[in-house]
Amino acid sequence: MVATRNAGNAHNSGLEGRIHLAVGKATMLTGGLILQSARLASSNQGSEIEDRRLPAVPQLAARVELGHRFHWDSWDGEASIGGRYIGATHLSFDPVLDRRTPGHALMDAHVSLSRDGWTAELLGENLTNSTADTFGFGNPYRVRLVPQRTPARPRSIGISLSRSF
Repeated sequence: MVATRNAGNAHNSGLEGRIHLAVGKATMLTGGLILQSARLASSNQGSEIEDRRLPAVPQLAARVELGHRFHWDSWDGEASIGGRYIGATHLSFDPVLDRRTPGHALMDAHVSLSRDGWTAELLGENLTNSTADTFGFGNPYRVRLVPQRTPARPRSIGISLSRSF
């Protein structure tokens, strides 16, 4: 049987920061960082919980992106490359259901050209083709019986053409 229960009271303290830094006339570095300690303060479970970290809450998450605006012939362009890191987490307070997921990083990039209301864009997601577990819960009826993973979306390359009116 699968059920959801209130585990108790929790405290989450941490630090969050963002940066937008011009590193040139047309180049911008942006980033963000979260450091947090999310822990169960008191439990309704009746038994002692060994790992009091809140499930599915990483202690560290970060992102960084380098973007550049440019002109090419009569086109306005933008290009960027960036990465995200999500720290290690675990699934549950219940030792039978609990499993660990290590931290993982993903990289994305894009280039776009615009002129006269038209925009053409080339997008790339998960460029390193990471298969890291993204911590989707999976099938709740079989979670105790078989290992479950939800890998990151595979590398995707896309082309977009749009028109503004």
